[in-house]
Amino acid sequence: MAAAAALALVLVIVRPGQGPEHAAALTPPLLRFDDVAAGALPAAGRPARAELESLAGKAESLPDTSGGVQHVVLDSWLASTGDSEGEPVHSALVPVRSEMFFQPDGTMRSIERRGRPLDQQGRIDTSPDSDPGPVQSDDSFESSDPGPDYAQGLPTEPSELLSALRARQDPLVCADRSGGCLMDDIIDLYHSYVVPPVLTAALWRVLATDSSVTYLGATSDRLGRDAMAFTTLGVDGTSQGLLFADARTGAYLGDEMVLTKRSDAFSFTPPAVISFSALVRAERISEDQLPASR
Repeated sequence: MAAAAALALVLVIVRPGQGPEHAAALTPPLLRFDDVAAGALPAAGRPARAELESLAGKAESLPDTSGGVQHVVLDSWLASTGDSEGEPVHSALVPVRSEMFFQPDGTMRSIERRGRPLDQQGRIDTSPDSDPGPVQSDDSFESSDPGPDYAQGLPTEPSELLSALRARQDPLVCADRSGGCLMDDIIDLYHSYVVPPVLTAALWRVLATDSSVTYLGATSDRLGRDAMAFTTLGVDGTSQGLLFADARTGAYLGDEMVLTKRSDAFSFTPPAVISFSALVRAERISEDQLPASR
């Protein structure tokens, strides 16, 4: 979020067949889900255990990659909010293409570009002429705990994994928002690490134990991929979290946050998408495959 806030608030989006338009204070349309009216997002779907257990079984067969460097690419639109004295809060979504390289010595390298525009359905334009622009930032820094081996070292027995995740949670916040905290933990893992297939399977099994996580149905994610959608109340109490998985393979696809109640932190009118991230690539590479520094 901090990286997104550093970008300009006024965006220009070009949609096919249209001229440029300012996108400040606008959010993309809600995704469509099976048996849900357009523009609607129910607070909960149906019990998700069976779907999550099915995903876990498929995820165990996902291909694994080798290499010391973890390479994660995300296409995101992230909320940025600014205000000036005496003026109302002003919010906008900012497109960001981010590449993270997590190196064995604990160094993280983050390369960011202005992200792709959206089409009229609110999905990322993947046409050849919409490739992300030039590099806007290329920074390397020492990672904080838990370090590059965190995901690889997590237990894969569901009860042990749940205990390990909860050990890093704030019990005061998560006591009444267990589903939101678990979903946040899973999202954080996929935003920074290349998650092993056996851990992906275990994460789905852990999520299946929380009844506050429900299944919304099939959808098409922001990259146009067929997806299963799961939801729960956000940790802040004013938003609803969405998590997407590939029904064929059990792979994690991305996440989304939708504002469902008025919040002083945003100028958006609910329901409004306040962030989404689509996982484009997650792979392990060798250090000699790192891009040259600028």
